[in-house]
Amino acid sequence: MKTQLILIATYVIMFFLYMLVLWWVSKRYKLKRQDFKTAFVITLITFAVSFILLIPYQLGITFPIIIKVLIGIFTLILTPFLIKKFYQISWWKAIKIYLLMLLISIFIMIMIFFVINFLSVTIMFKLKTQERNTTISQTDIDECYLIQDLGSQEKCFMNLLMRTKNRSVCNHINETSRDFCHQVADKFK
Repeated sequence: MKTQLILIATYVIMFFLYMLVLWWVSKRYKLKRQDFKTAFVITLITFAVSFILLIPYQLGITFPIIIKVLIGIFTLILTPFLIKKFYQISWWKAIKIYLLMLLISIFIMIMIFFVINFLSVTIMFKLKTQERNTTISQTDIDECYLIQDLGSQEKCFMNLLMRTKNRSVCNHINETSRDFCHQVADKFK
C-alpha cells in the first residue's frame, strides 16, 4: 500500500512538472497557444495513456520491462503527435519540443532525486549519531545466519557490528574472521 501511494505521489509530481515544462517550452518557442490549458490537455492525455498501460503491471499480469517499453513507445509517438495537433506546428518542431521537454524533465527529476537523497542521508546520519543502539536482537543475528554465502554472511555480521558497536557480534563469525572482528571492535572502545 505504501509503495502504491509513493508511486501515485510520484506520478502526480511528474504530471505537474511535465505540464510546467511543456508550458515553458511553448512560451520559449512562441507557439500559437501558449496557455496552461493546452499544456494540461496534452499532459493529461499522455499520462492517462501511460496510467492505463500501468494497470496490468499493478495487477501482476505482465512483466515490468514490457510495460516500460510500451509506455516509452506510446509516449514517444503520442506526445509529439499531440504537440503537433494542439500547437499546429510541423513534425520536426514537435519532435524537437518533445526532446527538449524530456531533457529538461530528466534534469529536474535528477536534481530532485539528489536533494531528497541528500536530505534523507543527512537526517539518517543525525538520527544515528543521536542514539546508538548497542543491543543486538536475535532477529538481526538470525537474518545473518539465513545468508547462505559465507562471505556475505560475514559482511552481514560486520555491518551489524558497525551498526551496534557491540563486541558480542564477533562470537557469531567463523574463526578465520573472528580475530579481524575483534580488532574492529577494539577500535570502538
